[in-house]
Amino acid sequence: LYGARVGERRMHLVKMDPEKFDFKTYYEREITDARPMDIIRWSRRLPGAAALINGGQFRDDRSYMGLLTRDGQVLSSKEHPGWKGFFVAGPRKTKSAVKKPPAVIIDRGDAKHGLKPEEYQNAAQSFMLLDRYGRLRARDSYNLASRAAVGEDVDGQILFIMTPCAMSLYDFGLVLQSPQLKLVRAMTLDGGFEAQLAWRDGSTRFISKNQLSI
Repeated sequence: LYGARVGERRMHLVKMDPEKFDFKTYYEREITDARPMDIIRWSRRLPGAAALINGGQFRDDRSYMGLLTRDGQVLSSKEHPGWKGFFVAGPRKTKSAVKKPPAVIIDRGDAKHGLKPEEYQNAAQSFMLLDRYGRLRARDSYNLASRAAVGEDVDGQILFIMTPCAMSLYDFGLVLQSPQLKLVRAMTLDGGFEAQLAWRDGSTRFISKNQLSI
């Protein structure tokens, strides 16, 4: 991994076929327990989940910034007017004969995309980092932090992506431009201390929560 300023120079990736996995959003404010829900506690609460990653963007009081829905239930209703990215899953049943992808990143900055967040049961809003034209949608800055994102590749596979090291958001975007990843879209998720990833397959488990924020 290039661009890492502090911490281990690596990036963690989990690639999933949306035809084989369901994707759902969960919200800490639904939990009556007042303690913060880190990735370890979420992993225990959702023992059937193959992978977990932190969500979009949050305020200091841990309220969600943007649209957030699960199974058609609205968890956070107010869309952020400046953010164009939506990770969505679970198409709603309609009379249309056109089959929608089971999970996809919607970019409202791309007029040709055609899909709408309200056409899906699950949606999480944030800002785009990489679009299908290969453009970075982040400004360079001196802010360094662990990073997290959800990506979609040319085959329609969904990637959970996390860096335990501290790097700029712009450098993170440069890494995601790598031809090896074959990403057509990437939406950034909350970074810094919130950047966390878990994965499991049977008895094999992996958790990364070595977050940095500088």
